[in-house]
Amino acid sequence: MSFFVWLEGTALSEWVRGTPSLWGFPFILYLHTLGLALIAGLSTAVALGIVALPAQVKRSPLVQTFPLMWIGLAINAVSGLLLLIAYPAKALTNPVFYIKIIAIVIAVGIVQWLQQQLGGRNAVGVDAMGSDAIATADPGRLKRAAWTLIALWLVATLTGRFLAYTHSILLASMGDFR
Repeated sequence: MSFFVWLEGTALSEWVRGTPSLWGFPFILYLHTLGLALIAGLSTAVALGIVALPAQVKRSPLVQTFPLMWIGLAINAVSGLLLLIAYPAKALTNPVFYIKIIAIVIAVGIVQWLQQQLGGRNAVGVDAMGSDAIATADPGRLKRAAWTLIALWLVATLTGRFLAYTHSILLASMGDFR
């Protein structure tokens, strides 16, 4: 608990948690939602395109959304870290948080794999196969990955929402051990 007390006492943690400015917690939460819309929303749209479109259809419009997904992931990583710094004990003592993180890590791995299979640029900007490439993976495998991705984003979104209600400790520095 001493680490949580220390982190909660840092200027950044206190500012995120306590500033009356809209640029603090409300804006960071907005950014987290925006990042979620970009990474989870767009990758779910790609997954639904994989499930709904015939395998012969060129998927270059889908491939074009991957750069926005990676921007969304970056926004979520930064805003999520700020939210974690604001309430470290609330998140890090809650098993729901770890379920969320595991779902996100696996989902991001599937997004990266789908990007490679659909022939887009990967996260570091290397063009795998050209923007008009047709998926080279087995269509059945692509569809299974797409359904798995949709399920993982559902788990990540729900567990993220549950974090507001399932914690046993809000602030370690206040001895808040419910």
